[in-house]
Amino acid sequence: MILVKLTNFLLGYVVFCARGGLSERFINLCSNNSVFIWDVRRKGDCVYGCVEAADYRALRAFAKKTGMTLRAEKKIGLPFLIFHNKHRLALPVAAVIFAAVFFMMSKFIWTVEVVGNENIPSEDIIAVFEELGVKAGKLKSSIDAGKVSDEALLKIDGIDWAFVNFNGSNASIEVREKTDVPEIRENSDIPTNIVSSVDGVVKRIDLYKGTKCVNVGDAVMQGDVLVTGVVTNMDTSVSFCRAQAYVSVQTNLIISQQVRRNCFSRVYTKSKKRYVLSFFSLEIPLNFLFPVKGEYDYFESSCFLESNGKKLPIGIVCQRYNCFERKTVAVPEKLARLSAIESFMDEASKTFSDKLVLSGHVDVGKKEVSGSFEVIRSAGESRTMDVVLSDDEVDQE
Repeated sequence: MILVKLTNFLLGYVVFCARGGLSERFINLCSNNSVFIWDVRRKGDCVYGCVEAADYRALRAFAKKTGMTLRAEKKIGLPFLIFHNKHRLALPVAAVIFAAVFFMMSKFIWTVEVVGNENIPSEDIIAVFEELGVKAGKLKSSIDAGKVSDEALLKIDGIDWAFVNFNGSNASIEVREKTDVPEIRENSDIPTNIVSSVDGVVKRIDLYKGTKCVNVGDAVMQGDVLVTGVVTNMDTSVSFCRAQAYVSVQTNLIISQQVRRNCFSRVYTKSKKRYVLSFFSLEIPLNFLFPVKGEYDYFESSCFLESNGKKLPIGIVCQRYNCFERKTVAVPEKLARLSAIESFMDEASKTFSDKLVLSGHVDVGKKEVSGSFEVIRSAGESRTMDVVLSDDEVDQE
């Protein structure tokens, strides 16, 4: 439909009105003589329709034969536009310049998209390809797609294959992600013990491999061996293995947070904005900005043209600088305590995520928020065993 409208505009067409006479015979004559008319409608004794500019002369003869009065209501299209503006030199020159610019712009990249990725964000992939030259405003003929793709594979983890295809002014980065291969872990023959990571009382031992050195209810200190990798066989011989067990102990845990009456605060003094016209890789400032001194927060917002849901490299960028000074501010006592309590609760939430709390006590003081808790936690950690061979065993080796 769009192509038909474009063709009609380029060739030019006339909206006509035929009044009186034999309208049915008029339409039949047009059809029999291969004169195509469209949008035909009747209103009273008038027939309205559209015909190509080249065929409008033929309608006059048909109207005369059928006793109808023919009048051109509108003349639409490029031929009529050129005829009415033939004495205005600027218009054809502007049209030629526009066509030349449009042709040249089609040689550049306007948009970049990623196809085929599921786990790796498109922004990360686009950022790597932009470093290699695949970005809006880059001349397509200057990009070696094969070389760029090979270099991108070395920089992006998790990509098994990548290639850049150009579809008009759009650069499509097609990728294939790597398939995760299950890691095969080989059993190590290095003998290990399981030792306690904290002081406490043993509450549970689930032995999978090795020999227990403590029982439930025994008090242990940090570094004590809980399960050894030394195993006595049925024939009284000794072998070594990697000890495996789950051991939990009851221990005391202390958490504390200082109440800070003074803190550093940002005092914002002024804000400055600068607007920039972004045209492909060219940035044109739209207003003057004095140099920003001191410390500031930088924010950037943008509004770019879009076509079919894709962002075009033409738009306005707003650069905002919020200047501030660092000052020491006195915090009210109640607010300081609330802040310390909040930090204490955050720390406790992280600490107790893998522990069972039996009891506890929290003290909120003027200088510190502290708590003492009785918890049950996993306390076994693997440690390589130091194996010392006897002289006889050395001789046997």
